[in-house]
Amino acid sequence: MYPVPKNYPVRGEPKAHPRHRKRKIVFRPKARVFLLLAVVGYVLFSFGRLEWKERQIEKEFLFYQSQKQALEAQARELEAEIQAMNSRAFVERIARQELGLIYPGEKVLMRAEPGDVLPLEPSDPKADIRD
Repeated sequence: MYPVPKNYPVRGEPKAHPRHRKRKIVFRPKARVFLLLAVVGYVLFSFGRLEWKERQIEKEFLFYQSQKQALEAQARELEAEIQAMNSRAFVERIARQELGLIYPGEKVLMRAEPGDVLPLEPSDPKADIRD
């Protein structure tokens, strides 16, 4: 025979009136499910927000890292340019091209375009004639 539940009325005992029975506070399954879903939703939302912030920070980090590399490359180029400007050959080239300086005893040959320069007239016409 099967065991009898505790609250099951035995034969011969009167049943308790429904108003006099003890009421048990029972969580409804719907409330439990709703509460569980709310907690899970909050946790997922929190982790999702943190993940989004992490990705934003990662993008910002990569941007600044690439900017740093570009600035370092530019600094290296400027250092090389400074080294070149400090060389004697660079100073001499700038002095010759932009300032028109020459060494003592040097003769400068300049190209002349026709029409830009007046022709030289010899002081003695017979001096240009050579045998």
